[in-house]
Amino acid sequence: MAWSPPARQRRSWLVGQAGDYATFQFHHLRDGTLQAGVKGLRIGVIRHFYERDNEANAATRQAIEAAAQKFTELGCSVREVTLSPLEDWASRGVLMMLAEAYTIHEHNLRRRFTDYGEIFRDRMVLAGLITAVDYIQALRRRRELIAELDQAMADLDLVMTAAAPSEAPRIEEVSKFAIMERPSLTMPFNVTGSPAMSVCCGYTEAGLPLSFQIVGKRFEDATVLRAAHAYEQATPWRGRRPGL
Repeated sequence: MAWSPPARQRRSWLVGQAGDYATFQFHHLRDGTLQAGVKGLRIGVIRHFYERDNEANAATRQAIEAAAQKFTELGCSVREVTLSPLEDWASRGVLMMLAEAYTIHEHNLRRRFTDYGEIFRDRMVLAGLITAVDYIQALRRRRELIAELDQAMADLDLVMTAAAPSEAPRIEEVSKFAIMERPSLTMPFNVTGSPAMSVCCGYTEAGLPLSFQIVGKRFEDATVLRAAHAYEQATPWRGRRPGL
């Protein structure tokens, strides 16, 4: 059997690796990458995520189309991309998230159940019913979805899609099981481990922000930040605040 270091040493190694990566990205941006513009970047728009799979309201759809047009004006090539239905990505992501959260909190949930907030503890009750088979099958499907996104982005630098189907709702309008009622638009890129950034792309008549997300290939965080920065510099939204 191969030797492996104690858990504390492994954690230290992982922290060191994360620190090295963050330092690399920081210096990569300092060398002028953030200011390099986006001319020549290839961007795919995943429209079916927010047009069919989790239908966004009209204001959000219009704002995203305007954002895609702005990237075209900035010199990007923009085309549509089709992936597996959003539900495939979101259901696996939510299942894995709940199972892993229950693993972390099981000890305290058994002893201090009512100390948790209602929304979290009720979600964890469901998480306790997830089986090892459920979790492993989700991991298997996750590998397939990662490969699918890699293939779809083989000739792309970025993809973009909605970050939410609408402006932020009032808190009392959000169900405790909202993550299970409609597939999350951001979950696909949690599943794949892709760098993603939500960017404001307009406001509603009531003064609430709308958003889309820019997604890069794994470890290409700098490209995501570069595109977001270029978009913010070319539009007025960055300088505005919600009318609360």
